[in-house]
Amino acid sequence: MNSTHEGTHTGKDPYRHFGRGLILLDWMHRYLLPRAGRDVEKILRDRNLSRVLDVACGTGYTACRLARGGFAAVGLDLSPSMLRHAAAKREQGNCAFLIANAGWMPFNKAFDAAAISLALHEISAADREQVWAEMTRVVRPGGLLVVLDFTTPGRSLYCRLIAAAIEWVEKGALKIDPPHYINSALFRDGGGLRTWLEERDAEIVGESSYLGGNVGLFAVAVG
Repeated sequence: MNSTHEGTHTGKDPYRHFGRGLILLDWMHRYLLPRAGRDVEKILRDRNLSRVLDVACGTGYTACRLARGGFAAVGLDLSPSMLRHAAAKREQGNCAFLIANAGWMPFNKAFDAAAISLALHEISAADREQVWAEMTRVVRPGGLLVVLDFTTPGRSLYCRLIAAAIEWVEKGALKIDPPHYINSALFRDGGGLRTWLEERDAEIVGESSYLGGNVGLFAVAVG
């Protein structure tokens, strides 16, 4: 599955101006959140889950990492710019990429798990619900949803400094995609990922935190 498949998306690509700046997304995963990648793999291995959908995969870092680890990974994203960057990686291995809307995915119970990293916070509340429903729909019963996103930080100076840095980075989106920052601010002000999952009665079966509690990883069971 070493390919990229074009979908029917013809809308605006908010990432088309990022260019070489897209490499910063890989840098963030590799150097700021390396433990998160290892934890995702461990969660999947511990439950013998092999077919994984990386939703809103961006530059394909997570999908490629999973493929190198022996998983059958598919990366899905709405941005052609992101997927061109993802497909250019030589190490992608057993990994395919698909241009499609995460709110209307062309699968049905096709995966053991679906993962989404640092993407739920940037979309509207309504779209967030739709993406979550779709992720649940495309994963077989007994599988997992694995989510990495912003959550409530601790109160130490380190935690608050990281939170301030995240706010500074997120504000940068105002120049390119203002709704991104608005959605992110509302998501974080509402308690972040843990609160969002709890409000939906999600069955959380695994949890880890990073960057002073500003980022959390949650594994949610699919019934």
